[in-house]
Amino acid sequence: MTITRRRTLAVLAGAALAPAGAFAQGFPTRTIKIVVPYPAGGPVDALARLLTPELGALGQNAIVENVGGGAGAIGARQVAKAEPDGHTLVLSTNQTHATNYILLKDPGYEAKDFAAVAGLADLQHVLVVRNDLAVRSVAELVGHAKANPGKLNYGSTGNGSASHLAMELFKAKTATDLVHVPFRGAAPMAQELVAGRIDVAFATLFSARFRQAPCGRSRSQAPSGRRSCRTCRCCPSRGCKAARPTPGSACGHRPEPRRRCWPGSRRR
Repeated sequence: MTITRRRTLAVLAGAALAPAGAFAQGFPTRTIKIVVPYPAGGPVDALARLLTPELGALGQNAIVENVGGGAGAIGARQVAKAEPDGHTLVLSTNQTHATNYILLKDPGYEAKDFAAVAGLADLQHVLVVRNDLAVRSVAELVGHAKANPGKLNYGSTGNGSASHLAMELFKAKTATDLVHVPFRGAAPMAQELVAGRIDVAFATLFSARFRQAPCGRSRSQAPSGRRSCRTCRCCPSRGCKAARPTPGSACGHRPEPRRRCWPGSRRR
């Protein structure tokens, strides 16, 4: 997971630079809650927990509540219906606030129900395989998949997620057939990959580097983005164009219920 210091500080500065008069009104007056629409242990959850100490410095406790399921729509829906007073946030992704509007008939919320606070992170994805799969490169993976159509499966963090769409694009580009196994989030998907019950996945760098690769239970093959993944030392072919056949990333930011934003913001 790529989190630059500059982007992280930009979120904190947004609250710190609010007009003094706004804070004189007593914000926050109660606990600030960040809803993570995925299970605990994944990259979005980790990012939210990095924020809670800083938000707690405003004078009230800040907590993280994991509300997984429904392609992230359940957690986002909960925040959409919350009191729009700045105390309830959702750490959203391109799934919850982009593809869900297209792929779900009724996610239960609309873009107008939220007001974006700030962009937080660019989550780089990496192509990973289970450790005992007999492939050592993207080319070998493609060859193995073509020789065994429909016999390999791949995990994703849910229907419409970046990992799902990236792999579907990979399948289209390489003319391969892999069976989709969706999960409620990155953490359960990583557990199944480490256990060897799924064969391949596009996982975030956080999951690949800190949850899987160090254990020796899975292998990273290539970053998915157009730019090279300089921090991913686990990829044997980083920087090689052939190793990056598909674009794939997920952006995380924190919208809150619309009509009233953080103190000092323009929308009221």
